[in-house]
Amino acid sequence: MKLIQWIASSLRLKLLSMFIILSSVPLIVVGLISYHKSYTVVSNHNKASTQLVADQLARNIDILFEDTERLLELGKNPQVLQYLYSQSESYPEAKAILQTYNLYRETYKYDKVLNISFVNFYGKGISERKGVFKLERNPLRNPYFKYLIQYPDAILRIPHSAAYAEYNRLDGFAYPKQNALSIITTVKERITHEVIGFIVIDLNDSFIDDFLTNTPIKDSGFFYISDQYGNTLFRPDTTPASITMMDQIRSIPLHLQHDSFILSAGSKPQFVVYSTSIQTGWKMIGVAPYQEIIAEANSIRQLIIITVLLSAFFAISLYFFLNNRLILPIRILMNKMRKAANGYLEAKVTPHGSDEIADLGKSFNVMLDKLKTLIEKSIRENEQVKIAELRTLQAQINPHFLYNTLESILWMAEAEKKKM
Repeated sequence: MKLIQWIASSLRLKLLSMFIILSSVPLIVVGLISYHKSYTVVSNHNKASTQLVADQLARNIDILFEDTERLLELGKNPQVLQYLYSQSESYPEAKAILQTYNLYRETYKYDKVLNISFVNFYGKGISERKGVFKLERNPLRNPYFKYLIQYPDAILRIPHSAAYAEYNRLDGFAYPKQNALSIITTVKERITHEVIGFIVIDLNDSFIDDFLTNTPIKDSGFFYISDQYGNTLFRPDTTPASITMMDQIRSIPLHLQHDSFILSAGSKPQFVVYSTSIQTGWKMIGVAPYQEIIAEANSIRQLIIITVLLSAFFAISLYFFLNNRLILPIRILMNKMRKAANGYLEAKVTPHGSDEIADLGKSFNVMLDKLKTLIEKSIRENEQVKIAELRTLQAQINPHFLYNTLESILWMAEAEKKKM
């Protein structure tokens, strides 16, 4: 209550309060609403765009596998079926199969395909690179071949050396200084659909490294690929901190087809986005500092803060300008009026400009001049009245004195009994 009375007692405080209420408060409210809205929109946009990058990476890998897995049609080639079904050597069929390999390569330009191999239950096989070969070990000892016998419609996509080394031990051939990704499925008899062998397509997995390297996720983020169990399959060169981060992500179930979340890793939260490959079931996982994801939102926040501060500075400057142009002349005029009220009629103001306050100051000066004139006139009139009263008194006194003198003479004459 005292504060309100104190503000109400001064025009300057009223004006300051009005500026604070009408300028600062709306600016703060608008700034907060704008920041919240822009922050939400921009951060959601960046998250969505990052999600699209992950989805596109998964789609690129699916397309490459779809394209490469056209080679699985070779398992339906009658010559391949005859070669695998027969236990005897059939070099004309083998030669025809190798020619078919070349035809497919020339038609579809499979640059990433390292080798195409067929092998039957007896270890008889034909390879694009080795030609006809005979396995020294029983192929059914290969765990992936065992799995395919149980699930003959499955297509296995085995990355890196885990299964590939096992297969290499079977056919005795390895690709120096190259990591391979193997696509393995069964070859079935056309009528009975009985499994008679297996087809193995070996790919140079450098295309996945190229995908991971050429798929950006902000400045310092990276993508890596894990299987459906969380095991890392492909990753770029990462720091120990990144490996620790991947271990933390592995402990989080990724059940959805694609999603994103924020991982609190140490002092810097990380933004994690993932998408699932339809063909392989692998997870394309992207990790980037959360601050980089919301960097644009932070820029907008800084812009809003700067705008609010500049607007507040402008409002304060406008207040001081109005104070100097409006309040200060009024306060000067008020002080002059107080002096005039105390009788000092020389307390004139010096008007500046041609606005209403200047007119008020000029009117105040005119009022003082008129007051002085009226006072001087009143003084002169009072003096003249006093002179007139004195003269009237004098005019009254002179006959009365003469009459008294004559009365005295008459009284003395009568007293002495003398005639005048």
